[in-house]
Amino acid sequence: INNSAFVVPYGGYATIDPYGRPIIPVECSLEKGPVSFANGGASGIAERAWEITADLYQGFWCYWNRSPDDSATLAELLGEFPPDVVLYPESYPELFDEVAFVRNPNPTRDEMSGDASSMFWCTQLAVISWQETGNYIAVYYMSNALEDWFRDRGQFISASSANSTNIPPGSIIFFYVYGGPVRTNHVAIAHHIIPNDAVVYVQSNSGFKDGYLSFEDDGTGIINPTWARITGFGTP
Repeated sequence: INNSAFVVPYGGYATIDPYGRPIIPVECSLEKGPVSFANGGASGIAERAWEITADLYQGFWCYWNRSPDDSATLAELLGEFPPDVVLYPESYPELFDEVAFVRNPNPTRDEMSGDASSMFWCTQLAVISWQETGNYIAVYYMSNALEDWFRDRGQFISASSANSTNIPPGSIIFFYVYGGPVRTNHVAIAHHIIPNDAVVYVQSNSGFKDGYLSFEDDGTGIINPTWARITGFGTP
């Protein structure tokens, strides 16, 4: 999860999230929104995560959680939808419940959270981008379970000790988003690091495809965003 969603038809604006919290309005569109920075030069994991994210369409709650379906199934179910376009094969249309979306695009999160294939969850991005680039990762779709796996393997860097040299591109960022389940409840992929400045990331199942996390002034430790606490990083 993250911090924005839609509760109005496409072409309108989201004003509350699945938990009923008010948010900064986010436009809901049929278009495939871009990632705000160019790909390349980071790592295999990070580059593949960027491609997958760039290909996502808005789905449930207007989050970017729908991988394109070039069979045009959803376009047929919802006549106003244009056919999807896959820019960076492969895509993962099997990870979206089109029938449930047509029935209700704005369910409660609890209605959807029991099914790992109901949408392109945030952890789907982590697992698939690692697997497709030959990096071993356990298949956990609960963010806290994935974090525990990295901790147990000694591949976890706490947010307070993170710096430009120990967080490589492709690392998984673990968030506790305020107002969601009281545990680590969201992940993203570090795409590249701006030395002594910020970790720039991509993500799925969020109202925004990318973002950044600033380092503390001395270059060690992450400054938490206003909407979440960073628990740490799982490293390749």
